[in-house]
Amino acid sequence: KMSGVNVVSPTWFELGDETGEIYNLGSLDYVHWAKKQGYQVWGLFSNAFDPDLTYQAFKDFETRQKMIRQLLHYSFMYELEGINLDIENVNPEHGPLVTQFVREATPYFHEAGLIVSMDITFIASGNWSAFYEREKLANIVDYLIVMAYDEHWGSSPIAGSVASFPWVESNLQKLLNIIPNEKLMLGLPLY
Repeated sequence: KMSGVNVVSPTWFELGDETGEIYNLGSLDYVHWAKKQGYQVWGLFSNAFDPDLTYQAFKDFETRQKMIRQLLHYSFMYELEGINLDIENVNPEHGPLVTQFVREATPYFHEAGLIVSMDITFIASGNWSAFYEREKLANIVDYLIVMAYDEHWGSSPIAGSVASFPWVESNLQKLLNIIPNEKLMLGLPLY
């Protein structure tokens, strides 16, 4: 039992190919165990962090619809309470395609009774951050979960904290200028 934890988000669904096929690692046994612990289960869908694959799958309406249908099917199959979208490493010019996918998917997920959350980074340049249309996404999903880590990372050219308090605080202030505080969750590293 983890004190203070009320939601778990297992990494179960991953974009598999450019046709929108989604790999599924879900487990109904795990869901039943989690619910007995008092946890909600929000299945996590990732884009495999592949910018080319993401572009190929997200650029077409029919492919986006195929991904949405699969995620809805899996949410029913595994009795999920939510979907967490973990889309990362996207070419900045393809960010609007990600936003469009979220815009199209969220009404279907809400109709199915699902909470919709999306992981985002702090505001920065490069494929890991620049593509997020944070203001637009905040108007679509229920929660944006900021991944407040990687100030420095394992292969970082500079040694330092994973998430120092001043770094987290100053970056949160920037996000709170564009995202309502009731929509923002803080994801902290536990390592």
